[in-house]
Amino acid sequence: MAVNSTMKGAATSNKSGVRQLKARMTGAQVVLRTCSSKPRHAAMSRIQANAIIDMCEDLRLSPQEALDVGLFISEIPFAGDDGDAVLQAIAPKSLQAKKPRSDMQNYMTLSTPTRTKWALLPHSFARICWTC
Repeated sequence: MAVNSTMKGAATSNKSGVRQLKARMTGAQVVLRTCSSKPRHAAMSRIQANAIIDMCEDLRLSPQEALDVGLFISEIPFAGDDGDAVLQAIAPKSLQAKKPRSDMQNYMTLSTPTRTKWALLPHSFARICWTC
């Protein structure tokens, strides 16, 4: 079975992109470990996280590649929520948070009638029927 040349080129560029991403993460790990006890750690963490997120935007990672990258990211000593932001960037789009349902679509927001409302229902229904 012949492989389309454009498909082969895309696969090759994705592999080189993953290789470049791993090189960036290795550099971030070294930098953040050397300045982990210094006051500039939070700023360096934010810079490294933004650089990794920018690289992730163009990549389409397979589930196995995303797992490998995610395990590597968990070993990098990011400050605060920077590590979580990077993990969100590599997560497949289907796993990322979806827009919340509106109130009309969220059936948990519907109120159920109380016992007193059920008791009033036949009376109000009879009033409506007699006025028609």
